[in-house]
Amino acid sequence: MLKEVQVNKEEDKVYAMDEEYNVIAEYEMSKDFWPGENSAGEEFCNAQKGKYDLTDQEVDADGPYSNDGTRDLARDVLPYGWGYINIDARGHALHGGGSNLGWPDSDAPRQELTKTQGCFRMYNEDVFELAKMILKARSSGIKVELTVV
Repeated sequence: MLKEVQVNKEEDKVYAMDEEYNVIAEYEMSKDFWPGENSAGEEFCNAQKGKYDLTDQEVDADGPYSNDGTRDLARDVLPYGWGYINIDARGHALHGGGSNLGWPDSDAPRQELTKTQGCFRMYNEDVFELAKMILKARSSGIKVELTVV
């Protein structure tokens, strides 16, 4: 069962690890971000190196968008894609999508890993799988941590 998520900025990889810190899944990610500032005037940047507790953080595993009315495409076509894993109070996250790709490219299982405003972008299908693993571990009472190295 998942115990820790490690974001390795040097390797552009995300590792899912079990209770004994064995790698149970490995994912590609991008740390590239646009130049600029957020609404508080802080420059865009990635989450700092360190440990983060995911136990109480927002984690969504939404999956693909659909045209059958199960998701509001006008509202839900956001830059986050199939999954969203919040890291810290500033709003750094792991997520999929790609708002600059447009519809339906931003919803592809392995969409382009475009720049963000400081988050780590993963492929839609990968962040969806990882978010589901986090939610499953949390529902089993496991405290899930995220480490940025």
